[in-house]
Amino acid sequence: MRSNKKIIFSKTTNMYKMVYETINLFTYTNVVID
Repeated sequence: MRSNKKIIFSKTTNMYKMVYETINLFTYTNVVID
């Protein structure tokens, strides 16, 4: 149960990292275009 929770947590963390990086990239591209 405990290790299972940890795996789920790490998966969501990775997802948030990906989303964050995508948003950063998007803002960066917008700035460059502007």
